[in-house]
Amino acid sequence: MKFSHTTVIPMAAREWVVERETAAFRTLYAQAFGLGPTVEVVNEELDGSTMMVHWRCFPKAKDVVPGPLQRFVKAELTHEEKWWFDLDQLAEPPYVLRFKQIPPLVGDNAEVTGTVTIEELGPTSCRQTINCESNVPPLFRVPGTGTIASKGIKDRLGLIYRDLPAVVETWLVTRKALQDSNNYAALWEGDTALQNLSESVMHD
Repeated sequence: MKFSHTTVIPMAAREWVVERETAAFRTLYAQAFGLGPTVEVVNEELDGSTMMVHWRCFPKAKDVVPGPLQRFVKAELTHEEKWWFDLDQLAEPPYVLRFKQIPPLVGDNAEVTGTVTIEELGPTSCRQTINCESNVPPLFRVPGTGTIASKGIKDRLGLIYRDLPAVVETWLVTRKALQDSNNYAALWEGDTALQNLSESVMHD
């Protein structure tokens, strides 16, 4: 099942591509969309000029699993995402990021992969387009459950990308408070992957 959606983000492209990867924004994102109260970074790898960041959170079934599938939930759920950044290609927008999701319940057997493209519109806005495809086999050997799960993933992505600009507006309020209190630089402290990303984008 394929999915595509374009939205306008109220931030400059070079700011957005970096700040969306801060721990503070990820936590806000996870809480806003019912993915859990916190985000845990599982792994960060640098292979040549390609950086991979793998994070996960722990949502509740009622927030992320389609109703007909909730009866199959028997254990704690995890939502995982892996993102790949080609640092050599981040000097100027448009930025193209690759991702893979491992949604709750479906596990590694599902393929939810795609790209996010971030294009500059002006000094305070950018265009973000997601193109992805989900392929979920039947769950628990029950016919039809894979289709239900794929539709649930598509619907949820649609909700997230529709409402993302409002979450970014909330982030901008948080960011201003950090800047006013001289704590903005703390967003980067101790995060090697984020520092690599920031240096590739904010090069001048």
